[in-house]
Amino acid sequence: MEYVEQKDPFFHFKYGPFDIGTVRPETKFGDKYVVMHPNDKRYAQYKHGDTFELEWINGPITATIIKDEAADMEFGSGAMTITPAHSAIDFEIAQRHHLDIEPVIDERGVLLPIAGEFAGQHIKKARAAIVEKLKAKGLVTKIDENYTHNVATNSRGGGIIEPQIKEQWFVDVNKRFKLKHSKLKNIKSGQETSLKDLMKSVVESGEIKIEPERFEKIYFHWIDNLRDWCISRQLWFGHRIPVWYKGKKVYCDINPPKDEGWQQDPDTLDTWFSSGLWTFFHLGLAQ
Repeated sequence: MEYVEQKDPFFHFKYGPFDIGTVRPETKFGDKYVVMHPNDKRYAQYKHGDTFELEWINGPITATIIKDEAADMEFGSGAMTITPAHSAIDFEIAQRHHLDIEPVIDERGVLLPIAGEFAGQHIKKARAAIVEKLKAKGLVTKIDENYTHNVATNSRGGGIIEPQIKEQWFVDVNKRFKLKHSKLKNIKSGQETSLKDLMKSVVESGEIKIEPERFEKIYFHWIDNLRDWCISRQLWFGHRIPVWYKGKKVYCDINPPKDEGWQQDPDTLDTWFSSGLWTFFHLGLAQ
């Protein structure tokens, strides 16, 4: 994935008492939260959790005020609505405040039933019609043509990447566990540690050296900000994830379950994770 500069119209909408902006009006069906910075004096009269009624795309809705430092006070009006199911930043805000996360677009780029009369239409075709409906309601206040922004793009195929909420398998890099047999300098046998601590410790102790040495700073910055590693991929080729499902039952093993009725997870393992397994297996470290 890479971010490519692209020019699109930037739409300003009247959202109750607020002015909000977006290049993607087709995602706004699920927007029912207005986010603003806690220190933004323009909105001091609004309290976190306050609600208000407004007219929106397909009729009246109830929106909720959310105060969060992710809001940029210097950009636009400083207030923004969020679409947690289709934006990484919005998703993180929703997670912090335990907000509802409602998908608006399916994997084919088609609008879901939450879009009302626009459900079943592809987002590219629906955008103009959605804007026209908002105009008819008097909710479009301004359109900035040729607005330049960064768009997540498939570096191989060139298509625009649409974020989706999906069940995935992750490696928990912060989970504490006891290292039964250790030959490391700073972590003893039986000591509790985590994958993040292990990766940091071996470089700090000099057991693993990074060349050239100046890249150590970059390495530690990466480790300190490391998130859980998503190891599942929706690809046609690769090592199939060794997990099977039967109703609510989950079976995980290198060998499939012996009885019938189990369905294997269709995802494959991340290539880097697979390459790590290969190394563990051939060095005899898998036991």
